[in-house]
Amino acid sequence: MACNNLGHHLLNQGRVTEAEALFRHALRIRPRYARALLNLGCILGQRAATAEEAVTMLEEATRLEPELFHAWNN
Repeated sequence: MACNNLGHHLLNQGRVTEAEALFRHALRIRPRYARALLNLGCILGQRAATAEEAVTMLEEATRLEPELFHAWNN
């Protein structure tokens, strides 16, 4: 999905806020999109205030796509 891909590109450029918005947009369009859950979960996991939400997203991402086990390395 384009939103997720662009978000990933922005994240690699350090544009975290913009990337987060795109991952959230991708999930509004396709709520069970494991890669967007993974990417957003990784961002949220960096903040203490959103760590619990991050764990939920990473759990869902690995439930939807078990090969995303590397999500837990973040």
